Amino acid sequence: MNKRRSRTYLKSQRNKAVKYYFENPDITLKSLCEKFRVNQDKLSKDISAKLQERFNNCVARKFNK
Repeated sequence: MNKRRSRTYLKSQRNKAVKYYFENPDITLKSLCEKFRVNQDKLSKDISAKLQERFNNCVARKFNK
C-alpha cells in the first residue's frame, strides 16, 4: 500500500518541475509529469502562471507604460 503524498510535497514537486521546464524547454509536458509524478493539468496551470508573471515583470513591458 502506497503512502499518500501531502499537498506541500506535491506543490514542491510542481515547483521543481516548473523550474526544470524553464531550464530545459525542449522537454514535453507529458514526460515532465512522469518524471516528477505530478498532475498534468496543475503543472500546465503552474507553467502558465509563471509565464504570465515573467511577462508582467519584463523590462520592456515596464517602460512601455
